Amino acid sequence: RSWRRKDMVWNGREGWGRMGMVIVVVVVSGTHCLECPITPTTELVYSVTQGVGPASRIWVEDFLWWWQQEGEPSLEYVSLNAEQLRACDLLTFKNLRVFFNPGGNAYEQLIDQGEDGSQRIIDFVKRNQTEAPSSYVGFCAGTYTVASSYWWETWYEGNGYAGFADNQPLGLFPHSVEGSIVDIGDDQFGDQFGVKYRLVNVSNGHQMLYYGGSTMGFNDVDLPRDPLLQPLVYYSDIAGHRTLNMPAVWRYGENLLLTSVHPEADNCTLYDCPEEGTIPVERILQNRAWLATYVNEVARTDYKVPPVPLAPVFDTAPAILAPPERPCLAQRPDALFCDSFDALSDGMQSSLWQWQRHQSYYLTPLPWNITYISEWNGTDYGSLQRGDGPPRPGAGVAVCVPQNLLPGLQSSIRSVPIMAPGNGLVLLTFSYRVSAPDGAGLNARICPGNGTHPCSEVFERTGGNGDTWGTTTLKLSVDNPFRLEFTCTGSRSIEDYCVLDDIWVL
Repeated sequence: RSWRRKDMVWNGREGWGRMGMVIVVVVVSGTHCLECPITPTTELVYSVTQGVGPASRIWVEDFLWWWQQEGEPSLEYVSLNAEQLRACDLLTFKNLRVFFNPGGNAYEQLIDQGEDGSQRIIDFVKRNQTEAPSSYVGFCAGTYTVASSYWWETWYEGNGYAGFADNQPLGLFPHSVEGSIVDIGDDQFGDQFGVKYRLVNVSNGHQMLYYGGSTMGFNDVDLPRDPLLQPLVYYSDIAGHRTLNMPAVWRYGENLLLTSVHPEADNCTLYDCPEEGTIPVERILQNRAWLATYVNEVARTDYKVPPVPLAPVFDTAPAILAPPERPCLAQRPDALFCDSFDALSDGMQSSLWQWQRHQSYYLTPLPWNITYISEWNGTDYGSLQRGDGPPRPGAGVAVCVPQNLLPGLQSSIRSVPIMAPGNGLVLLTFSYRVSAPDGAGLNARICPGNGTHPCSEVFERTGGNGDTWGTTTLKLSVDNPFRLEFTCTGSRSIEDYCVLDDIWVL
């Protein structure tokens, strides 16, 4: 038994070919190349439009090949590029059950398939399910493309955004989604090592690959109260700002299966693939069996699911039952608020779950992020922790690298509401570093918890203190409730940045 098509190799210029064989490509004039490749017996199709990532295409092809070879030999599937998608009236193929949309770049996929291609998918998914069941399975970008709109790293991308005037998301999932979850992996700019993927834990005990997918409840988008929305697994080692339990895979209605993670992923060999060994083979097969089971459910099929060494788990309960325990509270249980940005005491990764990143727009600075190491995007930011010695395991800081094309723009984070004692007097303490060869700056403000009044500035640092940590303690009179806001002012240089650590309100 195998989990990968060992006789297939990828050539970046020519695509897939079989080892030891000569592939002859014939170009036919006229309209033949636009003919629909679907036949009356085709059961599954998957998109290969522009914007489908090379690794994402391989994952879907490997998954379908495995399912056919190990489970359902009669399974028939075919790929569709944008021209073929527009040429195929999916609605009329009664035996066609599933449209798979791989990951990649949602914006490019929507532009390439165009309005006509999008309408083909909509008509197929919305056809009469009693007469001819149909379903849509979207991985990562394939989820962004069918939402009503989406937020990309705090940028709103929906109706009116650039090419979306004519090529909007399909709206089959009638809610907004948001990603990437930069606390897991920053897909826009890579994480601190430039790696865009990460193996994450999800609530059913599986481990799945995260590669920039969307969710709800992270920063800008609430988790909808919609009876048709059924989360299947949640992220279990990171919490969101708007909800503790962020969906990692969910069903919507009868026939939509949407993912933030990549349950179809394996260790492929292209430039954007995870390194060999990133996902253990037993996890690859476990995830595939889990995924195939849910594809059968949304498609109303009964294709045989291959047996796997590690049985899939179908527990749909959320994993985070209470707000994450902050290690800093062990030092001062009487603190009104604290954040050391370190790994949480219950084993969860640190995140900015206590903070909301502000909405950004084109040419504005990058959002604040969480980090555990001393290098980000190729620039050395020195020690992550205050004091001497090597970095402690799990020690982290909040960092903003506000590079942008226009100087003077800002990126902010604002805390959850904080309640002061009856007299309204609090002590605010925080540590910071600002590197500003091009003039970045850090500001702190006190904001009303209900957002009805302007914020009041209580701290300003213009210019840098380099690798030296500064600590500020401020006695403040506040109204209840109130929020903390920290703002990093941008410049054109990636060497400009702001760092925060050990924030206390007493």
